[in-house]
Amino acid sequence: MMVINLTNDIAEFTYGRRQWKYGIDEILELGLAKKKKRYFLENATFIGLIMVAYYFMYFSHIKFWLYAIPTVIFCAFIFIARLIDSCKYDYHIVVIDIYNKKTKIKIRQQDKLVILKKIDDFLKIKFDHITSRKACS
Repeated sequence: MMVINLTNDIAEFTYGRRQWKYGIDEILELGLAKKKKRYFLENATFIGLIMVAYYFMYFSHIKFWLYAIPTVIFCAFIFIARLIDSCKYDYHIVVIDIYNKKTKIKIRQQDKLVILKKIDDFLKIKFDHITSRKACS
């Protein structure tokens, strides 16, 4: 779970083992980025498995059931592995500071709503901070 401790001028972020601290004026952008997951390992395994099956089908004298049954079983395992992971997106917290340093931390999908609420609270405090500064000047 993400924790944001906010004081008048300092924002401390903690998520898991990662911690970082900024002054409220140092943060240019704070948000949640959504990135579509890539299934490279599953796809590469599937393609390799099918290539091995075609090799046995065309270039060997092995009986059909000796390579077809393991191929079907392994394809089913690959398919099930993709279905178990219901999350289609990876979520990242993105913080860009005035020094153009970009901090990007991957978060779990379960923490997304809590983190969005914390980010909204931070943005509200930053807005109040900016408007109070403009009102004084």
